[in-house]
Amino acid sequence: MFTSEECYGLLRALHIAAGTLTLGGGVGAMVTRKGALWHRRWGKSYFWAMAAIAATSLIMSLMHGLVFLRMVALFSFYLCFAGYRALYVRKVGQRAATADYIAIVLALFAAAGFVWWSLEASGALRVVARVFSGIPGVFAVADAYRYLRPSPERMAWRYAHMSRMLGAFIATVTAFAVVNLQFLPPLVIWLTPTVVGTVGITFWITYYKFQDARRAVHRRILSQG
Repeated sequence: MFTSEECYGLLRALHIAAGTLTLGGGVGAMVTRKGALWHRRWGKSYFWAMAAIAATSLIMSLMHGLVFLRMVALFSFYLCFAGYRALYVRKVGQRAATADYIAIVLALFAAAGFVWWSLEASGALRVVARVFSGIPGVFAVADAYRYLRPSPERMAWRYAHMSRMLGAFIATVTAFAVVNLQFLPPLVIWLTPTVVGTVGITFWITYYKFQDARRAVHRRILSQG
């Protein structure tokens, strides 16, 4: 029989291994052509590694009463799950599944947990908790609206997929920074990936929107000709 500490150590090792695979899978998916075979392969490995991170985080948080870790696990995997599901809820008029709404409820629970934690925390961590409470809350509300009132935009699913998947990747990078860059000020460690990543996501999605709009114009010209 394993002791509780041995079980915790095993879970921690699995968590670190999954985190490493997540970073590799995320980078692989980003640098390969969207929709191509290796993009899908890297994306699937990234998704399942994120699932492993969430599972190990939840168990470890329950073993040691780490509420903050539990909330981070819920909201980071929610982003990954919503991004993955965007590939399946992509046609105009296609309805979300029950699992999609359950995920939204869990994301809102994570947001409420961060709000509660911000009341207990102090200093830099209080700021971090308040910022993090807004991330799952905003995405969950946006996704609920997207499911109930689907966008008529043809490629809306792509932008949802990109923003959620990349948001989950930012959460993984943040966790890596918190563990390995503790010599930096807390606010720098916790919020720099979010700030830099948000700017990057905005530019990347704007680029793809421009490309999609240009293709749409090209198709319209061809159809008229």
